[in-house]
Amino acid sequence: MSPLFFVDDILHRTDPFLKKEWYAIKAPTFFSQNKAGYTLATKTQGLRTSRESLMGRVFTLNIGDLSTTKTDDFRKISLKTDDVQGTQCLTSFAGMEITTDKLRGLIRKKQTLVEAFADVKVRVLLN
Repeated sequence: MSPLFFVDDILHRTDPFLKKEWYAIKAPTFFSQNKAGYTLATKTQGLRTSRESLMGRVFTLNIGDLSTTKTDDFRKISLKTDDVQGTQCLTSFAGMEITTDKLRGLIRKKQTLVEAFADVKVRVLLN
């Protein structure tokens, strides 16, 4: 390969972010913070619209980012895009998880084991 090939390749490259648009993520109204963040989507080209690529997209956020109290920082909220209006993604609640560090803190070795002894009467039925 000649060095001229590499120079042509470098000159004809374009920045992939020039083909992207920023969209604001709006959380449902029951959260105290409406703005959840921003996301990227490829601009509309031909038959592929940017709206189609955003519909159904799931965002995972910390609940501390969406509320004013910081007591539930160990919960992760999933928001799913339902509609796109202009440059805003309107979302709905899609699920909740607990962070792995909190989950491991709740379950400790030999602390969740319950040992019990009970006398049980068994009636055997023979045919």
